[in-house]
Amino acid sequence: LTARKALYNLATWVHTRQPQRPTDRDDAAGLYRRAIASDLSNVEAMYNLATLLMNQASAYNADNSEATQLLEAAIKTRPSYTRAGELLKNLKSWQAKRAKKEAAATK
Repeated sequence: LTARKALYNLATWVHTRQPQRPTDRDDAAGLYRRAIASDLSNVEAMYNLATLLMNQASAYNADNSEATQLLEAAIKTRPSYTRAGELLKNLKSWQAKRAKKEAAATK
């Protein structure tokens, strides 16, 4: 098992287990970022980090630009990784609906 794979596995474990501490999701995000930095072809880490960020952003109604960038990088790295393409399509749809809702609220 390489250190790169170990980082990814640890990040996935922290991300998917029942939260033990309030910082677990942030810890997982940091581990995914380290896994991606050590292996720029790790599209699974990009996808998982994007989903984690999207879940956090939904809770705070925040921007998902980092998730968008991660999914675009995953697609560019491995065009056959359809999960990333499908999620990016859904994310962009969600962002468009949110923008439309915000525009209607300001009128």
